[in-house]
Amino acid sequence: MSHDTKSVGAVGLVRVGDLEITVTPLSQSEELALDRQLRRGAEAEAGDHYTRCRAELEAMKDSPGDRLEFLREVARATMRKEPLSPAAVYEFRCSAAGVALELYARGRKATPGLALAGLRAVVTTENADQIAAALFELIEGGDPKATR
Repeated sequence: MSHDTKSVGAVGLVRVGDLEITVTPLSQSEELALDRQLRRGAEAEAGDHYTRCRAELEAMKDSPGDRLEFLREVARATMRKEPLSPAAVYEFRCSAAGVALELYARGRKATPGLALAGLRAVVTTENADQIAAALFELIEGGDPKATR
């Protein structure tokens, strides 16, 4: 059985407070595993189709016909098991939870003692954008969409 050893990204250092994380390239199979983890995280955060559409349904409470048709569409989407949009996955990737997950995946090999739980504690909504920018800069020269 062969394994793809091609790496994506660059080696570099990302600082989160006093913590320094050495980010290393991932193999193609590791990139795919990270993509799956990010998608699962986004799906868990988004909830089911009905939960995602709750605000729209509430706005239609005075239009029973429109509401019924909308509910039919939600049911169809649920039955088809439609995945989240790439934009929704990207939004999760840039959230505190997504940044912690990606930083862990890219830093665990070269940063002894790095733990996902510890990263989740220090990557917050307040600092996630800055950390993501530093991480994305290392991965693809600052274009976060280029890695997916």
